[in-house]
Amino acid sequence: MSSIAPQPQSQPEVVSFSEKVYYSGNHGAIVIGKGGKTVLALKSEFNLTMLRAFKEREIDIGKPTPTSRILQYFIIKGEDERQVNLATIRVQSLLMSSMMRERESMERELDITRGELLEEGIRTQELEAEVCSTVRDLDITRGELRGCVWGEVCSTSVEKN
Repeated sequence: MSSIAPQPQSQPEVVSFSEKVYYSGNHGAIVIGKGGKTVLALKSEFNLTMLRAFKEREIDIGKPTPTSRILQYFIIKGEDERQVNLATIRVQSLLMSSMMRERESMERELDITRGELLEEGIRTQELEAEVCSTVRDLDITRGELRGCVWGEVCSTSVEKN
């Protein structure tokens, strides 16, 4: 009796699609979410096999002094190309909203700093005027003012009065 060994059935090759999305700073945190909840939700929603953050050092040795920088990116993989593309768009959207929030925060801080500098400038002008007034009150002549730190500012004020 001859025994025929069963032929192994070939598994269909699984096609996988992937995308790489770069980001900078701490913006990747919005994609990961608290406790990884956002990543898990995105993997489930788009039926992804992978959505993971990576960080690596890139060294540029093509310059006289080699330089390095940290590259941060997400790899998004799945079996459905459309779902991978939609997940990529969602990840980019989350990163963009994080960057926009950071920019808005920086603009608010800049506005506050500008206001403070404007107030300091006004206060400086008031102090300069007070110094010039004091110099005039002391009846210091123009020649003596040239040696003074405030001479230029005050001499202009004295000439006008």
